[in-house]
Amino acid sequence: MFSKRILSRLIIFCFLTYSYFGLACMVGSQQGIMELSKDFFTDFPEFCCGTDFCPVDLSVEDMSQPIVPVEDLSELLKEFIRKAGDEKKNHDILDTANFMQKLEVMDGDEVYITGDLHGSAHSLFRNFIRLINIGVLNDDFSLNETDSGGRRYFLFTGDYADRGRYGVEVWYLLLRLKLANWDKVFLCRGNHEYKHMAGMFGFFDEIKIKYGQDYEKLIPSMEKAFDSLVSAVFIGSEKDFIQVSHGSLPLDTSGDVITSFYEGFLSDTSRTFSSVSDYPARYIHCGDFSNEGDDRGLDKRGGNMRIITAERAKTSLSETRVRNIFRGHQHCSHAVTIEPWQIIKKKGNYLEHSEAISVSKNFVYTFMSCPEGAGFLNIFDGFGLLKIKENYDNWTLECFEYPVDKGNRVLVPYDTAKKLCGYIWKRKKLNNCFSCKFVSHDEGGGFSWYVPASH
Repeated sequence: MFSKRILSRLIIFCFLTYSYFGLACMVGSQQGIMELSKDFFTDFPEFCCGTDFCPVDLSVEDMSQPIVPVEDLSELLKEFIRKAGDEKKNHDILDTANFMQKLEVMDGDEVYITGDLHGSAHSLFRNFIRLINIGVLNDDFSLNETDSGGRRYFLFTGDYADRGRYGVEVWYLLLRLKLANWDKVFLCRGNHEYKHMAGMFGFFDEIKIKYGQDYEKLIPSMEKAFDSLVSAVFIGSEKDFIQVSHGSLPLDTSGDVITSFYEGFLSDTSRTFSSVSDYPARYIHCGDFSNEGDDRGLDKRGGNMRIITAERAKTSLSETRVRNIFRGHQHCSHAVTIEPWQIIKKKGNYLEHSEAISVSKNFVYTFMSCPEGAGFLNIFDGFGLLKIKENYDNWTLECFEYPVDKGNRVLVPYDTAKKLCGYIWKRKKLNNCFSCKFVSHDEGGGFSWYVPASH
């Protein structure tokens, strides 16, 4: 009897010990940001394509060596889909339905906004390290409170993969961040978070190259993850909100703003989630603004969609509780651009590094941090910081912008870029690519300010 008792206790002790240390090892196997970045920057070069709107260069050998083990990516996707599904179910939203939510903020809170990434994992890593250095983010991906005890939030406007070569790594980092701070990190859905876009612009091909035979089990998980992303987040309280999304506003077939989209949801303090029907969602995910006076015209991207000027958008929403639009989508030269779409660097249409302004000064702000995925159009790492005060009139937006070291980027030759660009536009059944025409003056090797780096 005595020996059986000892044996049973020994078994229990061994089981508990194995469970504790097994869990510790499992958690410990997930490297922190600094260790991950060291390995990534050592083994994976940063590329720059000479044109915009092109797919991943599938000829790059480094593509076949993913830094993220397939098991890790699968588990993160599974957990993200599970938690997002539970959250949608709790608010009576179907698994496959688009949805929006409110983020109630208070005096002293801070909100960090990052725009398009398009596979620019180097840029995302660098931004994370900068935030670690100033005490905003921890190495284990957790967020710290502000010095005054306020809450910190991260919002990303969508388009995480395609065009750049490290969409998998971007997704991995964002999933780690989201799962470590579920109620403080929000991942918006962009137009590239749809299976037809991921299949056309290179993300699914990237997964196939990096993971081979595991491709078929990863793709369904990615598609479910796309459906788990929020369409729009409304930051604010009571009567003042900022819409954070990828594209523009919900428009009807004539180009008028569907103001009923906002009624009820923003005024109902008991509702924090709401489903979004497909028609408004397509504009929220993919709508364009115009700052050239063209209003209600057809979007050059196709799809029989309309464009809208920032001025008319502001007028149309004057009777709603929406005060600003924070978004990405239209590639700009800087991290935070005031005009909706401005490729040319013009003083006054973008925020300089450390520049802070009253958020009420403008209506539409466009965010970018995709120096690899957007080619010559964006050569900065960057993000914005929204500081919340008691009154909306005192809310400020500060820009953090860092030029990318030219010597550390590998230039994709113009001829290769043009072939890639032509390939995608041929698949879209269009006759030409305006971005190729835009850079055709420098056919000797793309934009010369990007010096090829050895690796």
